[in-house]
Amino acid sequence: MSIWLRYGDRSERLDGLALFGRPPAVTPPRFALAARIWDSLGLTPDSIPTFEPHSWVEHALAALPAGVKRVAVAAPRTQSTGCDALIAALVAGLRARAIGECEILRGGAADRASLRDIGVTSAGTPVRLPAVWVEADWRIVLSGVAYDPLTGFNGGDDVVFPGLADPDARKQNRLLALDAKGELRAECRPGVRGGNPVRIDLEAAAALSPASWWIVALPVEPRDVDPASPSVPSLRVIQGASPGAWETARDAHDERSRVEFTARPRLFVSDAGGAPDDATLARACGSLLHAAEFVGDGGRLLFAASCAEGIELGPDPVLSPWKAATLRRSSARATVGLWSDLPSDPIARLGLVPITSRDEALRFLAQSGAEPLWGWLPRAERFLPAPGWRGGGARAD
Repeated sequence: MSIWLRYGDRSERLDGLALFGRPPAVTPPRFALAARIWDSLGLTPDSIPTFEPHSWVEHALAALPAGVKRVAVAAPRTQSTGCDALIAALVAGLRARAIGECEILRGGAADRASLRDIGVTSAGTPVRLPAVWVEADWRIVLSGVAYDPLTGFNGGDDVVFPGLADPDARKQNRLLALDAKGELRAECRPGVRGGNPVRIDLEAAAALSPASWWIVALPVEPRDVDPASPSVPSLRVIQGASPGAWETARDAHDERSRVEFTARPRLFVSDAGGAPDDATLARACGSLLHAAEFVGDGGRLLFAASCAEGIELGPDPVLSPWKAATLRRSSARATVGLWSDLPSDPIARLGLVPITSRDEALRFLAQSGAEPLWGWLPRAERFLPAPGWRGGGARAD
């Protein structure tokens, strides 16, 4: 079986069967494999997203109370086909209703309105949000849902806080993930729902200026997708007047993104998804952490991420304390070889094995011994092992 890796704007293919002498123990779901083939061959989907149900905009507008004049919509900073399509459809509907003002607030936008102090959480995090959000008659959260290495899942309230908040408050919130030794708390890992101090704090912050309506988009990946026909998955729209709408989407995402396997591999190969998702090491950290979740203790992980723009962007290009802790958690489980364009010294100081060429990557894989139990996944941040899975046919209680 071929391993298709994305590395910056390039694709790398490794013949897994020839390299390891046996079939893989972990393989990508069909929809993920089809998407990787399209990306690697430069094929562009020729369809546009469709929504389920088609009447979702009418449903959202029907919830608007009489007399609403100012609507604010909080949406993710990162653009995506699904989110952008949702915003366009929603704005068109609001304009048709002759709403006086409709502000779209995307986290990190340079032209966002001045921030207003609205309180402090029980953890001591100061909360400052845009005045147009706080003063709106009707506040809408519009997001997707995905795994997050610190909060368990992203989306929902976190597009308000820390999405619309100032960077200092975001940093204070994220530092709650670390224990007294500077390591990640056990509750702070992808796919964990309860007891996460970062998630608890951000939800408390968002509740100081609560949303009136939640709209969440969840891609519906067909199980029988045809790799020969690039297509955009339809979007299931889940909405309601409480965070329960996001929680329903979260649970559906988690169910479809868990990968079953019968034995945990000793050797695993993965990537961050190519450009732009592997532009920096900081951006690729999430996929690296997910990939390490699949490797047996003491195994080896080959992770490809070009990191062409360095370790981190900004005037002080170093990893944040929580990102550094993420890498330490990954390397504590397995020997991690990072195939990147970064200089070797800083990678070695992070506890990773620096790899700068295909030949070095093949030598790293060869050190796993003869016919190792192996597996691979593209863009690992989208997947996790099934809950409690230990491999070998047994689950944790």
